[in-house]
Amino acid sequence: MPKQASTKSALPALDRSLHILDQIVRSQGPLRYNELRERLSGIQDSSLSRILKALETYGYLHRDAELGYSITAKLRDWSPYLSEKKPDLATLAIKEIDQLAELAQESAAVVLLHDNCLRTQCSRTINEGIQVLGAGERLHFEADHAAAVAVLSALPAAQRKACLQSSYSRFPAKYSFKKIQSEMQQLSGVYIDRSQARPGICRAAKFFEHEQQVGAIFYCLTVDAFHSKSDCLISALSEAAMRLSGSTASPQNSSSSS
Repeated sequence: MPKQASTKSALPALDRSLHILDQIVRSQGPLRYNELRERLSGIQDSSLSRILKALETYGYLHRDAELGYSITAKLRDWSPYLSEKKPDLATLAIKEIDQLAELAQESAAVVLLHDNCLRTQCSRTINEGIQVLGAGERLHFEADHAAAVAVLSALPAAQRKACLQSSYSRFPAKYSFKKIQSEMQQLSGVYIDRSQARPGICRAAKFFEHEQQVGAIFYCLTVDAFHSKSDCLISALSEAAMRLSGSTASPQNSSSSS
């Protein structure tokens, strides 16, 4: 039998890669190249650069020109499997938003319905991207906002009517919700709007229900950007909504009008 080589001598690159990831995870924030080099005694610049590039290529690290290296959503996705505690909706929503924004390089958010009002659970605005509402901010029920229409479309008629008669509604005085719903573009259950208040901007939104909490997850971007990557965005939103719902079944939309 050939003598088995030790892990330490046989896989130095793996050992260094894990050490790099460990340093960045424990720092709870980005680390610059020089900071990593100081923490990794004995590593040559060429080896450090090569390993960092490989970890970027495999999607485990993201490099910012100013801030340095940070872990990606791909690595953070492991956290629920490493924790004995089931993640709550807030934790899941942040993970999905980070993943969506990182994938498409577009701004994204999650809103939840509470007391006939939509509030932003979490959001991420990409650098130089379209600004979205911050966490805790209210999203009014607007006829030209895909997230609002997506949530309203999934509610029972009586609950939808209560939302539209609340002080948080900006729907026109005379309207047919069924008409507004049918006129908004839908692709694979994703609503796509065109903002009247912000010409050239659109939102693509998908409804979800998580343990009796209802809401919508959505992208906010330019109309041109949406059309250039619509297939990717719709697929990503649909998958994110299913994970937030905790199932692979599509939510059933109410067909009643108010």
